[in-house]
Amino acid sequence: MQCIHPLPFEVPEDKISAAESAIARINHALTLPGFGLDHRNGFIYFRLSIPRRDDGTISAKELQRLVRTSISTAADFYKPLSGVVLESKSPDQVMVDAASQAGLSSKLDDRNAETKLDT
Repeated sequence: MQCIHPLPFEVPEDKISAAESAIARINHALTLPGFGLDHRNGFIYFRLSIPRRDDGTISAKELQRLVRTSISTAADFYKPLSGVVLESKSPDQVMVDAASQAGLSSKLDDRNAETKLDT
């Protein structure tokens, strides 16, 4: 089972490279990476997948966690990613911008957060 949450802005052709770079930096720092770019339709999304149980089911708790995590992670990175795509901010700045948002540091992998956020 997977949950895909698109971000609500389009990525213009001239911002594809910057968006790819920002996504790579974010995914490297996240414990559960899942950001992607749909090149054909020009949008960024966050996707998480969870396996089904042996009997093919997923519990309500697992489904809630999947949806909640997908939405909250996409929301946490909306401003930093839209800054790169819509405001021409540098992809190098995306993790600094993300870390400045309240509560985000707990979602970053400690190993990468220390390296990326001390710039």
